[in-house]
Amino acid sequence: MKRIVSTALLVLAGALPAAAQVHFGITGGWYSPYGSTKDFASNGYDGGIVLGIGAPVVPVSFRVDATYGEMPGKSISCCGGTVKSDFAVYGATGNVVWTIIGAASPAKLYLIGGIGYYSVQQKYSVSGAPAVPSSTKSAFGYNAGVGFRFTMFFIEARYTSITNALDESTLGGTGSKALTVVPINVGVMF
Repeated sequence: MKRIVSTALLVLAGALPAAAQVHFGITGGWYSPYGSTKDFASNGYDGGIVLGIGAPVVPVSFRVDATYGEMPGKSISCCGGTVKSDFAVYGATGNVVWTIIGAASPAKLYLIGGIGYYSVQQKYSVSGAPAVPSSTKSAFGYNAGVGFRFTMFFIEARYTSITNALDESTLGGTGSKALTVVPINVGVMF
């Protein structure tokens, strides 16, 4: 009996890596501020690279994304002048992708979500007020969204929240809040 179980486990272990597929991709699109972030930033753009790991017909797969996004700041009246903060966001996320419709077909509807580590740079432009140094904050965050994939092309939207990454103190606010954005991206997976 031990031999049968051992042989079955070895065959199963050998078959799993053969069934797994690795996909590389690129993505880019619209980077839209959300919530209180809209008070300080305008719509921007983002782009990134993607590594996906999954097996055909299995509805759950994994994805790692490395992204870069920019949002131009809005001018805020503060301290006897105006302050504008442009945002640059670097991120690396690990995500679970759950195909809810079409796991075995070329057209798939999926949910995606995960956690990541981000670096947010605020570059200040000041007129009529004392100079403000740029700031960089690194923090963890999470994302969740929905996507549609047809063969190798996909489109998705994700809500992303980065903990305490929005520095409002130099923009007339009262400290740090979560920086929230909704990237809407198109991409291709090879």
